[in-house]
Amino acid sequence: MIIPNDWNMAKFGDLAKITCGVAATPEYVDAAIGVPFLSARNVQNGRLDLSYFQHIPTALHEKLTKNTKPQKGDILLTRVGAGIGEAAVIDIDLEFSVYVSLTLIKCKEGIHSNYIKSLLDTNYYRYLATRDQFAGGGVQNLNVQMVKEYPIPVPPLLEQAKIARILSTWDKAITTTEQLLANSQLQKKALMQQLLTGKKRLLDKNGVRFSGEWKNKQLSEVANVYQPKTISQSMLTDTGYPVYGANGIIGFYGEFNHENEQIAVTCRGSTCGVVNWTQAKSWITGNAMVINTDNTPSVSKRFLFYVLDGSNLSYLISGSGQPQITGNIKTHIINIPVLKEQQRIATVLSTADQEITALQQKLHALKQEKKALMQQLLTGKRRVKIQ
Repeated sequence: MIIPNDWNMAKFGDLAKITCGVAATPEYVDAAIGVPFLSARNVQNGRLDLSYFQHIPTALHEKLTKNTKPQKGDILLTRVGAGIGEAAVIDIDLEFSVYVSLTLIKCKEGIHSNYIKSLLDTNYYRYLATRDQFAGGGVQNLNVQMVKEYPIPVPPLLEQAKIARILSTWDKAITTTEQLLANSQLQKKALMQQLLTGKKRLLDKNGVRFSGEWKNKQLSEVANVYQPKTISQSMLTDTGYPVYGANGIIGFYGEFNHENEQIAVTCRGSTCGVVNWTQAKSWITGNAMVINTDNTPSVSKRFLFYVLDGSNLSYLISGSGQPQITGNIKTHIINIPVLKEQQRIATVLSTADQEITALQQKLHALKQEKKALMQQLLTGKRRVKIQ
């Protein structure tokens, strides 16, 4: 790694005290008489997640932390699991001990914790974390001794702090957008529960609330339900019309078997029962059941999509080795109002979807922009002004 002349390169172990948590699983006690005992599950998405943890006896905690006590400003780094190498700065005053699934990092004088945390978040150090592990008891564990050997670029302390503040601003924007997205998704879920059951009735175009009775119908009564012809994996191309398989779009093909947008319920594999809305002019394979309302003028296809998407279709799944949904989906019962109310409900839920999509796009853009900025700031390719 090429760094600016006024930066240094040092081993991580020379910049921080790096230790593991306790290896043995201790006896747990009630919260009223114990101290929090954190593990890898408490470090999620670059932050501390304190929604759940166990407690250990106070005497044991004092023994475990006699020489190294976790403190505000220290860093926790995960050593196990799918999120191996995930880092979070301790940003609250909390007395706790850590399990062996976590590494405790106490930065020495002249090293800014949030700067180090930002470095650990980069693809390079996440790659090192994945690479530098050893098998123990069938579980992959990050080798702490190798962590101590990591090469760390060290700018002057004031520059470290400025870099950390800049990236923190992006983190706050990302967190805010994540919260807005989560709220929008919860609001849509609540809307679906109310609107698709008739518990909440909307107003028509004249401002009059819908009031007619809803009718129970078998799916085959309101739609043409069928399993289309499949194509082999070898027939897929890089261009053409999108092909929908068991996991959404799986490739492209030179022809399409559906002119219009359709509802496609995955009927094979681990995603069995997932409801998709397909693009117009696409090929839907035999891994899905198509729910086609093109010839049913009394049914809104969008409304039916939301009904199925909000339904639990797991009872239709059969087969243990290869889960599948067969023609029995035709007997699935739905509750349906008149067409105009269906359309009104579909419009409201589509608006909610548009808001969710916009937030997802914004979140993706923020993460990509932050990633590009990290690549520049943390390598010294782009310097910050120190005032």
